[in-house]
Amino acid sequence: MLATVTRAIDPDETSVDVERALAALGAELLVDAARALAEGRAVETPQDEAAATYASKITKEEGAIDWSLSAERIHNLVRGLQPWPLVSARLAGGRVLIHRTARMPAVSPDAPGTIVRAEGDRLELVAGDGQVLRVLALQPEGRRAMTAREFLAGRLVIPGTRVERG
Repeated sequence: MLATVTRAIDPDETSVDVERALAALGAELLVDAARALAEGRAVETPQDEAAATYASKITKEEGAIDWSLSAERIHNLVRGLQPWPLVSARLAGGRVLIHRTARMPAVSPDAPGTIVRAEGDRLELVAGDGQVLRVLALQPEGRRAMTAREFLAGRLVIPGTRVERG
């Protein structure tokens, strides 16, 4: 390695957001590394294999949401599985792709995957740890991505309904 850079990941950033930021940081770092090479002051450092991790190929099946997972885990899947395959669920009679979520401080005794609120711009469901997860943006199959408000304006979504795995 000739250079490295690190940055914090915001708890609501998606993989697309992080990739965009890393591309900008990487471009700057590449220029600095090339300059150091040209000036003869570059220092090569072997990669620490103990710190390296293997990431297997992501499959479409990984996007099928499992509501028994914790709200944090589901939120992180939504953030990480962008732009593909996206997290999916069965809601209001069809498959939807979930683009953005937010963890809520609320907890609910309802079963995982139960809709606890569906009004205005609030589409909230229970995760496996009882925490409430708010869906901010979703995409019905074959349609464009939309806010929860847009989605709820065109569909009857009843609190107490269970959302199935996508």
